[in-house]
Amino acid sequence: MLRVLIGWPPSLFTWDVLFLLPAPWAAPVLAPAIVAATMTVFGAWILAQEPLAREPRRIRLLPALLLTAGGAAILISFLWDWRRWLRAGRP
Repeated sequence: MLRVLIGWPPSLFTWDVLFLLPAPWAAPVLAPAIVAATMTVFGAWILAQEPLAREPRRIRLLPALLLTAGGAAILISFLWDWRRWLRAGRP
């Protein structure tokens, strides 16, 4: 939408500040789009696997650990070198 209205970003590989807390998160514009698309596809796939149950499902250990590891990997990749690029003024 921003591309249509104001011509930004010039490319999907243009760096952007995604969030400022707890530290600045920087990544190319394409990175959060990939994360959102992946979460949407796998969330729909998981919902399609099992019909809705009347009773709450138990949380299994391995999927919970994999989900936590994936979330940590995403956070670390966005926050990895924020001090370095903040000193240099660009990512």
